[in-house]
Amino acid sequence: DDADMRTGLELFQQEKYAAAADFLQRYLQQTATTDAIKIDEARFYLAATDYMRRRPDALDNISDFLIQHPYSNHASQLHLMAGVLLIETNKPSNMKYATAHLQAIDPKGLSRTEHTDYLYYRGVALQKANRHQDAEPFFEQLLGEHTRYDAPARYGYAYSLYAQQKYSQALPHFIDVERYDEYKDIAPYYICQIYYAQGKYDEVTDRALRLIQKNKNNPDNSELYRILGETYYRQGDYEQAIDYLQRYEQTAGKVARQDMYLLGMGRYHQGQYREAVNRLKKVTTTRDSLCENAYLNIGNSYIRLGETSNARMAFAEACKTNFDPAIREEAMYNYAVTTYQTTDALGESAAALINFLNSYPESGHAGQVYDCLNDALIRTKTPSKAYETLQQLKQQDARLDQARQYLKYQMGCESYSKGQTMKAVELFTEVIGGKKSDFRTDSYYWRGESYYRAGKYADAAADMEQYLNLTKGSNEANSRQAWYTAGYALFNQKQYSKAQTKFLTYLDKVDKTDKTYPDALNRVADCYFVNRSYAQAENYYNKTIATGKSGADYAMLQRGIVLGLMKRNADKVQQLEKLAKQYPRSDYADDALYEIARTYTVSMDNNAKGIDAYNRLLTNYPNSKLTPKAALEIGMIYANNRQYDNAIKAYKQVIGKYPGTEESYIALNGIEECYIETNRVKEYIDYTKSLKMVIKSDAGHEDSLTYVAAERQYFAGNYTSAAQSLSNYVKNYCDGGRYCALARYYMADSYYRTGQKEQALAAYKPICDQRGSQYREEACMRCAEITYDKQDFKAALTYFTKLSDAASSISNKQVARLGILRCNYQLNNYDQTIKIATEIIDDDKSASSLTDEARYNRAKAYLAKNNYTLPQPDLKLVAMDLSNQYGAEAKYELANCYYLLNDLDRAEAEVMDFAEKNTPYRYWLARSLILLADISLKRGDDFQAKQYLLSIQSNYSSHEDDIHSILEERLRLVEEREKEKIID
Repeated sequence: DDADMRTGLELFQQEKYAAAADFLQRYLQQTATTDAIKIDEARFYLAATDYMRRRPDALDNISDFLIQHPYSNHASQLHLMAGVLLIETNKPSNMKYATAHLQAIDPKGLSRTEHTDYLYYRGVALQKANRHQDAEPFFEQLLGEHTRYDAPARYGYAYSLYAQQKYSQALPHFIDVERYDEYKDIAPYYICQIYYAQGKYDEVTDRALRLIQKNKNNPDNSELYRILGETYYRQGDYEQAIDYLQRYEQTAGKVARQDMYLLGMGRYHQGQYREAVNRLKKVTTTRDSLCENAYLNIGNSYIRLGETSNARMAFAEACKTNFDPAIREEAMYNYAVTTYQTTDALGESAAALINFLNSYPESGHAGQVYDCLNDALIRTKTPSKAYETLQQLKQQDARLDQARQYLKYQMGCESYSKGQTMKAVELFTEVIGGKKSDFRTDSYYWRGESYYRAGKYADAAADMEQYLNLTKGSNEANSRQAWYTAGYALFNQKQYSKAQTKFLTYLDKVDKTDKTYPDALNRVADCYFVNRSYAQAENYYNKTIATGKSGADYAMLQRGIVLGLMKRNADKVQQLEKLAKQYPRSDYADDALYEIARTYTVSMDNNAKGIDAYNRLLTNYPNSKLTPKAALEIGMIYANNRQYDNAIKAYKQVIGKYPGTEESYIALNGIEECYIETNRVKEYIDYTKSLKMVIKSDAGHEDSLTYVAAERQYFAGNYTSAAQSLSNYVKNYCDGGRYCALARYYMADSYYRTGQKEQALAAYKPICDQRGSQYREEACMRCAEITYDKQDFKAALTYFTKLSDAASSISNKQVARLGILRCNYQLNNYDQTIKIATEIIDDDKSASSLTDEARYNRAKAYLAKNNYTLPQPDLKLVAMDLSNQYGAEAKYELANCYYLLNDLDRAEAEVMDFAEKNTPYRYWLARSLILLADISLKRGDDFQAKQYLLSIQSNYSSHEDDIHSILEERLRLVEEREKEKIID
């Protein structure tokens, strides 16, 4: 057994490791010895043979031995073997384990050769773990020792010094190892880098060029290209710099941002600005000083390319960091100026200029920036935001006083356009009472218009008078309108003579083709009419009729009435017949027929023609509020002429068609008188038994008292009490109560006025189905309004349809159509939406605001059906007025249609046009600008898209909608795309 042991050790010393392992294995299997030292020794050498042969299980066997024999005499040697094996795996994750093994070694337990291995591998392990300072002394101990590690140790020592940027100390060692074959191809590259770091550019150029020539296909040449490119750049040889940096870019795989920056700047210095932008864009992925410089020079490049808008966005990004204060100041100045030169869509101009002045009040650019700011404030499209921003200026300047007044004036105009009349009054009052400005005179005009809209007619008249005095009879549009508004302000105060003077002056100034011209004629006529100057009134009504325009139907009715007052009854009838024939859809056609009938029966003693006119009214305008009265008067005519059977028949039609109305009760009284006159009381009693109406009785008296008490509460404004009392009346006496129709209406109105919308709805409902009721139209309107407001669009559609049937005026018919349109859209009835919208648009009686909304809804319905071509004509027309929400949204939708149809140029042009125009609806403008970013993404220009998104994010102040969440989503998409493309 011992012989096997001795033989195994002899073979190990002779480096015959396989044979040694066989004898040592046989010794361990056959020995009977219990000597632990011998067994430990055999196992150690067996593990050493595995190590020397680099068997796959060598590391495991060594580790097992160390676990079982931690205090073995050979522990240091085994730790050295384990450390070496781990290093040879070349896995970064193994280096900390290798270092742990090597740290566990007691160098005193090693042979000289083993100690040399220990020093070298200890340095290697530390170096691979990037602990170059710790690795340095281990390599240093091997220098000059003439071991097999002379070259590797010197290279390791040089690299440790290089990694610590101890270039002067590392350089001679790299030069020394350059003579060894294994380092002759790598050491020169580090030598070049050291020369570059030391600024010895001639040495760099000389060595690098010789290396490239010598080793044309060496993959490490990529680093030499980089060094040469950077060297030539620093020497100002941009052409050569570009050449070598491009070679570096082509061979390196991933390019360092610093070198991409130099490549871009090389292009910039060569005047190749487009290429400069394309390179510098790729440097902006990390926020640091390099990124700051890149954005500044991207902006400068765009300036030289004449693309000021793109320059602005680049400067904006350069302003977001402050690694170099001088660069930031220049970037902020350039951003402020380019913003002023290009856009103010979201109020960016004033904000940028004020931000610069607050940041650099003593800058040499301050004077120019103040001039730009003053002009930017005057031409801003967002006066409210501009004024708010102006308040943030730390050092107010007198040069901005005029601009400040202008902003208040524009804010007043903006408030007026939004219907915020009293806010507008407040702002215009501030302008009028402030320092002398060019906007005081116009502020009187707009304050007067605001007062008029608020119903403060005396104030409106006073302001218009002041405005007219200041403008001294100017015939500008506002001056002409001032006469018109002043006329109405006085007219509404019943100061008819003064109003007439204003309207007459207006008529002298306004063009006869203006749509207000006929209206002003009518008001002059009305003033004459009120003052009983009938001949003059007729004259002006005739002038209106001659225009044939809006208001002519009203003038015809009024002229007819005037003719009657002048005892020219035949002319009156002729005029009113002409109105009924020429304008059958007029709101005044039913009035005309009623007046004709009254004229025939009262003034011309021609009952037959009177009855004929009443019947035409009943046939042609069944929903008119005059029909119950007309039907009743037919009965009264027959009764007055003792045609009792015809009278009874007519009266019964009133009761049958218009039950519960005041006319029905009058008709019942008429029937009673007719039956009494013809001695047919039993027929009357039998007839009344079939009715639910209360006849003269004690119950009827109680009915009357109960109603009157409740009614008094209503007219006293005690609506809560009135609602309760009227509810009790309806419960106890309806149907059939004498005052059911009135009680239901007053009850519903009381509930409505006290905000009890559900109770109001329930009370209005039965009135909606009561034909002939003077309250039916309003009841339908209220039911439609209440159900629509609570978004019960199905019910609202029903009530708007009923309103369409009940409406006696064109305006309410239009309201009904609009409601039907909106409800169908909300219910996703897109085909019905398109149908009703088309009807509204094709009707020449539809108001322009109604046709605009109809076009808007028709377009939205087409869009909901994923049709992006058919809505375009409607969107174009609606988008012509950006002062309302429909116009602003239509502008966005039009651009989005082009985008979805991949017509990117037209989509972009539409957005840019939107940005140039003013709209109070900033949300749709922001959505359009986001679309601009989407267009850039579709074109593959991620950088441009990102700049648009960041610009909107910085300048869109509202956080009450989804704009910022949309921006965050888009920016996340862009950043993900950037990560796929570029460099660390």
